[in-house]
Amino acid sequence: MADDIVFRKGEKKALFHTVHAVEDERFTITAVKVNVYDENGEAVITDAAGVADTAESANEHDISYILDTSPLDVGDYTYTMTYTKGRSLEEIVIPGEFTILPPTSKFDRYVQRVIDWLAETHIGEAQRELSYKQYRSAILAAVREYEKTHPQKKTLTIDAVSGVYEYDLPPEWQEGVSQISRIEYPVGAGPKHTYLVGDEYEVDEAEGVIRFFMDLATGQQFKLWFTAPQVLSNTTDTLPDKHFEPITQYAAGVALMMLANKAAQTAQYQIGAQGVTYDGKSQLYAKQGEEMKAAGLKAWGKMPRTGTAHWRYMDDARRFVY
Repeated sequence: MADDIVFRKGEKKALFHTVHAVEDERFTITAVKVNVYDENGEAVITDAAGVADTAESANEHDISYILDTSPLDVGDYTYTMTYTKGRSLEEIVIPGEFTILPPTSKFDRYVQRVIDWLAETHIGEAQRELSYKQYRSAILAAVREYEKTHPQKKTLTIDAVSGVYEYDLPPEWQEGVSQISRIEYPVGAGPKHTYLVGDEYEVDEAEGVIRFFMDLATGQQFKLWFTAPQVLSNTTDTLPDKHFEPITQYAAGVALMMLANKAAQTAQYQIGAQGVTYDGKSQLYAKQGEEMKAAGLKAWGKMPRTGTAHWRYMDDARRFVY
């Protein structure tokens, strides 16, 4: 897997770097200090002491800091590791990042299945070149595509109050994704009535409310049937098990498109046969990525577009668009 530091909450793990001299210079390291910042840029560890492998002069050194994740929250972090060269007292800063996951994460089985899908394509580079965070990104891209046709279907019953015309939208509501399919009012008093948008109510996403054009009676309730985004996080998974395979297959296709872009960018800096090799890899990854995405779409019930491959190079950045 790519250079991607992933901790489980409660672990102790080294933040580690090898630093080199310029040309044949030999140098000592007199100090190592580490600062760690959370997702908001707030310092959570300040000027913690790290260590160097030896106090002797050498043309390269290993520097490290043992990080205890126990007091830190689950999330993404950045850090700086600063070392001081002995004779010159020059301070050199090395930036980095890491992720802390809970002891078990709902992402784990998805990541493993995507890796397995990639292994079936005989593209071994995927496990080394893509990081855990990139796998998560590919999986979430698949979830966003899946929910376009398979959102969560939810209901919410709300107490009506006479003289109140605006009610908060459900907390799960997401602008541009959620929709109301019908409203029952009053609840339990048949025949049930379905109100129409623009007739007896409207959804105002800017204000986060549903607005009625009629007075609802105190003591009655109305019931919303609405859609909401699917949720996949470290602690929550709302996706149906029956579509686990096609979702991860689509995610594997997204991961292959990431590899296609990497290979295309690498080809720019290669000459001769090496450049041709990376161009070939890029084309292969993109073709297989499209095939896996199409298979995933078909398996969960959304027919993919037909015809030729739906990617191309962008002239300026040589990236695949899909």
